[in-house]
Amino acid sequence: MSRRYGFTLVELLVVIAIIGVLIALLLPAVQQAREAARRMECTNKIKQLVLASHNVHDTYGTFPPAGGKSNGWNATVQRDGPFKGLAGSFLFHLLPYIEQNALYDGTIAAGGNMNNSVNGKQCYRHIIEAYRCPSERSPAAATGLGYPTGPDGTHAISNYGVNYMPFCDRATNNQEGASNIAMMTDGLSNTVFFGERYGQCASGKSSLWANSSGTWAPQICRGRNVNSGTCPVPQITPIYTSAGDSSSGGSSPHPGAMNIGFGDGSVSNVPGTIDPTIWANLTNPIDGKVIGDY
Repeated sequence: MSRRYGFTLVELLVVIAIIGVLIALLLPAVQQAREAARRMECTNKIKQLVLASHNVHDTYGTFPPAGGKSNGWNATVQRDGPFKGLAGSFLFHLLPYIEQNALYDGTIAAGGNMNNSVNGKQCYRHIIEAYRCPSERSPAAATGLGYPTGPDGTHAISNYGVNYMPFCDRATNNQEGASNIAMMTDGLSNTVFFGERYGQCASGKSSLWANSSGTWAPQICRGRNVNSGTCPVPQITPIYTSAGDSSSGGSSPHPGAMNIGFGDGSVSNVPGTIDPTIWANLTNPIDGKVIGDY
């Protein structure tokens, strides 16, 4: 008479429990590896934005303005320099230097008006992956703030904001400024050019690099007077409320820290617990202060 061998119910439950524990131990490691890869990709994107900024400077002898005031050509937009009369965010003027010449040239050919169609849709409906952090996880809709990552995905958001303070008009504290390397007296390696931002398109909290009204721009430290103001520290905790305020010091979906790009092309990260004085020194290009460890 033959016997049948097999697992008892208890043995089966023990095996299932062990497998469950192993999976539970493995998942955080997988998530951390994925986030590390996303952070590395984000770091590379910020570096490319800094390099594109310098390519603009090499071409025109000046950086683009921090932002534009209205759609189309406007004599009040950047009072001096090659961008005089042309509206558009800092990131809009980087388009030809990140392999988006067709979109930039098409918009300029249409009078600079972002409501005009380029390749079948308005400029502000083109999604540029170079401007999106791979860790961004804004909800499709929440509290009426109108996040542009869903459901249609047709808003020109950027998760990277240019630092308002180096690129504003220092005499008037207006975003339509003109600046060059010589004006960064603290040195490029001590001046933040870019920081991260949550994707939003709500009034006053927008991170749209292009939009139908032309009045919003993805910036950090927005409106902070370079001669007397200070930039607030970044908000790292992923909350989608005031963290995306355009006057904030930035906000990050990465756990624990926000990536920042310096004027010399180096990329680092800062924690939400960074000393406010150190962060103020990093974001101000002319304060002459010695920067401590962060």
